Amino acid sequence: MQPSTILAILATAATASASCYNSAGGQWFGVEGKELARGFIDQICTSGGVAGDFTAQQEKVSCHTVTAETTFNFAVKWTAPGGLDNGVLSDADCKERLKNEVNGCHAGGKSHFGGWEFMSDANVDKC
Repeated sequence: MQPSTILAILATAATASASCYNSAGGQWFGVEGKELARGFIDQICTSGGVAGDFTAQQEKVSCHTVTAETTFNFAVKWTAPGGLDNGVLSDADCKERLKNEVNGCHAGGKSHFGGWEFMSDANVDKC
């Protein structure tokens, strides 16, 4: 790994932000809904799902129908900070970051960490 790559990674690792969505678009529906959302995350955070290898600005998404009017949406995006083209997201990091939005926000949320964007969102919508 070249020194410029290491510096870019260190610079972006120190940058983190998060925000929760309001409940106008849907909610996790209490403990049971949050547990269901965490189960979906366990299923999708694989290299064949929303984890694994990414190219610059690539976003991977997954939508799950919960009821006729409710969906749980998940997305991960590699923002390619510092000119880095490719990123690799482990299954464990994917699960941790997406679950943070479920555990910490009653309607889902979005966070940015180390060049990655993570979104978990409960919606009144269809996939």
